[in-house]
Amino acid sequence: MNIGLFIRANRWLLGEMNRLAADVILTICRDLNITPGVFTAIHTWGRDQKWHPHIHFSTTASGVTKKNTWRDISFYRENIMTMWRYRITALLKKHYYTLTIPDELKAEGRSKASWNQLLNTHYKRGWNINLSDILSNITHVTLYLGFYLKKPPVSLSRLKHYSGEDNITLRYKSHRTKKQEDLVMTSDEFITLFASHVPEKWFHMIRYYGFLSPSARMRKMLTEVVYPLAQQDKKPAKKVT
Repeated sequence: MNIGLFIRANRWLLGEMNRLAADVILTICRDLNITPGVFTAIHTWGRDQKWHPHIHFSTTASGVTKKNTWRDISFYRENIMTMWRYRITALLKKHYYTLTIPDELKAEGRSKASWNQLLNTHYKRGWNINLSDILSNITHVTLYLGFYLKKPPVSLSRLKHYSGEDNITLRYKSHRTKKQEDLVMTSDEFITLFASHVPEKWFHMIRYYGFLSPSARMRKMLTEVVYPLAQQDKKPAKKVT
């Protein structure tokens, strides 16, 4: 089952899935009485600009305890995968009557019983969770996070050729071949692809949880608890002109 089909037909799932992704990590940390710092970046595009919704999730490898001490956290792929799989399956079961079922899955979605049977089949499989290593170099971390926070669907440097009238050539690295490839499309095709990734008004593509959440910031948890524990000075943001 291609989950992207459902998100295209039910874009509100992006927000729900993002919330569930954060809930997995926060639940693990809550059981340890630790509050981590978490942010997520929702992307709907792949390297070739086609519809490929996914969530980039970043969490601190340490967190604040209830006694305001700093404690390391360990995350395990199998544990995260199982919790994520359960939450997504439960979400799609719960909202069966409000989901728009894509034409490709009309047969499987003809009744709630058949729909649940399809979800149960996929629940028994291993799901793809990419858990990266801990990043320790602060410069590398800043560049890495900044790239995913502000990355547009397509950067100007990847537009290899545009005649001003006809075709556009997009350079991208293929996941399949691991090589640089060219994708040629008309201007209308490019605009259609690009427009499909524009979020709804007021929809937040970047969200914060744990001690980075708006509520924690209101309580000054970041500046009065986290910064001293991490021995980090509060620096004023630079004004961008």
